This record gives sequence, C-alpha cells and structure tokens, in this order.
Amino acid sequence: MERVHLQLGIEQARAVSDELDLANRIHLGQFSQIASLASQGEIMIRDDRAPGGCRQATRDEIDDIEEACRALGRLFGHSPSSSFGIGAQGVTTTARRGYEVKKALDKAVADHCDPGGIGVHHDGIIVRYTQDDPPTARIEG
Repeated sequence: MERVHLQLGIEQARAVSDELDLANRIHLGQFSQIASLASQGEIMIRDDRAPGGCRQATRDEIDDIEEACRALGRLFGHSPSSSFGIGAQGVTTTARRGYEVKKALDKAVADHCDPGGIGVHHDGIIVRYTQDDPPTARIEG
C-alpha cells in the first residue's frame, strides 16, 4: 500500500486532530458541536460592520444556532440526545478513516507531551473500523 508522510508541528497536529474530530462529529449527527464552536468564538459571524468583517456571536445568535443544530439533527432522524456511534451502519468509511487517523495522531502527541500518561488520548486505535492498514503517527526530534 502506498503511504503518505505529512510533517507537522505539535500545534498543527493538534489542530488537525480537532478538525478531524469536528468532521467525525458531523458525520455522526452531533451537530451541536457547531453551536459549541460558535459560542467559543471558533466560528465567527460575518458582519461587514465589524472590524475585519466578522465578530463573535451574541448570546441570542448562539441560541438561534443551537436551535438550528437541533433542527438539523431532527432532519437526520436524531433525537436531541442521540447520534450515531462510529461503528454504526450509517457511518461512512470516510468518517471511519478520519476517526482512525485522529486516534493515531492523538496517541503520538499525547505520548510525546505526557510520556507514561493515561487517558483517552493515549489509547490510540483500540477498535478498528476499516480494513485499511492502520494509520501511524510518530513524533521526531
């Protein structure tokens, strides 16, 4: 199998992991993550009157975004407290591949930054959801 090698700094690796996590949550139907990111100022409101053309959402806008996320979940058949798990039949191979890459990346970063630590980030890929060769990540330097 052909392999892709990507060199990242630690903070870049964390950013990739965060973005993979968001993409996976969307695939699983966890649309509330969009509202969470907006409330943290990670997704901005376009506003031509604001400096730089964007601003953080107001509390009222966050409330509207949360309701829109709940409505989106309902459109996909989810109740407010339900979503797919990564192994569910309705989850695509693309999402599962992203999940496995995230788990490999998280383990490499966690083991480097907190050697001997325990926790979900140190676990790596425990259960495989694809037939692909497992992704690997290592920290050099």
